[in-house]
Amino acid sequence: SYLALDHARALRDEGRPEEARALARRLLADLEESGLWERYFWRIELEAQVETLVGGSFMDEDEPQRAEEELSRAVERLEEYERLL
Repeated sequence: SYLALDHARALRDEGRPEEARALARRLLADLEESGLWERYFWRIELEAQVETLVGGSFMDEDEPQRAEEELSRAVERLEEYERLL
């Protein structure tokens, strides 16, 4: 899962934000579909990382409102993560 996230980051760095978003979202969908997703504490951190990547990719495409929505979700997840620690 972290390899897919790293690849999505590389796509974004290469100026391919739409592909990066698609890969990041597919990563989350695959993890949810696996049934293992809910068992792991690290899912919160991974979700926040994906949302941060997706939000940043929207900034790359000059879509600040969509970016803010995604980045706000990432902040909420990180606050949830902090409460659980």
